[in-house]
Amino acid sequence: MTSPRPTLGPAPPPAAPRAEPEPLHPPALSSSDQADALYAEGMAYYQRRRWRQALAAFSRLQAVQPGRQGVSALIDELHWFIQLEEMAPEESPREPLPRPVSARQRWLPWMITLFVLAAATVVVVAVAGERLWPGQNANLGLVELYNDGQSQLAIGNYDGAIAAFERILEISPADIGAQAGLNQAQLLRDLAQSYRTAQAAITAEEWPAARTALEYIAAKYPGYEDVDQLLSFVLRRQELESLYSEATAAYNSNDWAAAIARFEALRDRDAAFRADAIQEFLFVSYLEEGEALITQQGAAINAIRQAIQHFNAALTIHPENQRAVRGRQLASLFEGGVRAAQRQDWGAALENLQPVHEAQPDYAGGAVSCLLYDAYVALAEQETAQGEYRLALKHAQAALALEPACRDRAPAAQIEQAVLLALATPTPTSTATAT
Repeated sequence: MTSPRPTLGPAPPPAAPRAEPEPLHPPALSSSDQADALYAEGMAYYQRRRWRQALAAFSRLQAVQPGRQGVSALIDELHWFIQLEEMAPEESPREPLPRPVSARQRWLPWMITLFVLAAATVVVVAVAGERLWPGQNANLGLVELYNDGQSQLAIGNYDGAIAAFERILEISPADIGAQAGLNQAQLLRDLAQSYRTAQAAITAEEWPAARTALEYIAAKYPGYEDVDQLLSFVLRRQELESLYSEATAAYNSNDWAAAIARFEALRDRDAAFRADAIQEFLFVSYLEEGEALITQQGAAINAIRQAIQHFNAALTIHPENQRAVRGRQLASLFEGGVRAAQRQDWGAALENLQPVHEAQPDYAGGAVSCLLYDAYVALAEQETAQGEYRLALKHAQAALALEPACRDRAPAAQIEQAVLLALATPTPTSTATAT
């Protein structure tokens, strides 16, 4: 005997549609107010399990205020809830009779729903703490404190933000959002203090202190303000100051060649760095090194040429300086005399070397006297051989009179004696013979 088929009662009236929260888009809001409005809108959708609308609100919030604590976690959870919702079996409300299902299938949607609600509750409490529980008088105060802390952070009043978040934690010690805000405010205050320290050190040109402060900021918070640019500037200035110290040390120890090399390297690297001081250091170094090369290396052609280059460089800095003008003039004449002596053009050698000797008898460490002696003796020998005794006597006696004495004077003395003897001996004349 079959059991009577159950009859269906009248269908219950359709449930009234769930009221949707109105989107919170007040006109002319500041960035902070807009972020708070989006947060409230998202939480309203969240509490009603309208995952897609909540996701849209929190996504806009993240675009407006990327660093807001807890938003990324909420967005991740919402994506997960949407995936769970899509995995749930679809209902068929238009079928007149429900399909028979097992007890497990009947309970599965409820289990998923309960799981989602439990997870949502955990996330909301973890992110916002006690501020979201309705009906408690303390929540409004916590929300106000939290918003005040965020506002103080936004305007850079880190002490005010710290005070607000610490007050929240006194009331609700487990509030993760307040703890995160406190940590952020303390970090930003620390960074701001270090930044001011770095700026003061830069103004005072205390580069090691500036570098220490900036490297600390860069390690704690990459991209903070213009720290990267300032650190590059400070490192460059440290390098320049180090080179400058090395150059001035060489200058003070009269190591003119090293001073020139370092000051020129500084000028090439940054023409604006201590430009006036470096120019004056270089001017003196050029003069001193040019004169030292002539004095120490005598008649060495390469040294003479290098000395002339230094005098020219000094004149590019101070074109009217008489010491530099005279140094270049004497070095140029001396070079001409040396080259003439090397090719045994003794007349040209005398023409170039005599003015140098008259201006500075010990020029080139006395080398000018030696070269003049050689030139006088060589000319006297030539003139004696040619019977030009008076010219030979003049040059031999000039060689003997040179001061400071350079070489053995015996050759000049021998020429002088021979010429005097020749001049004292009458020239024989031929006599006519009578036939």
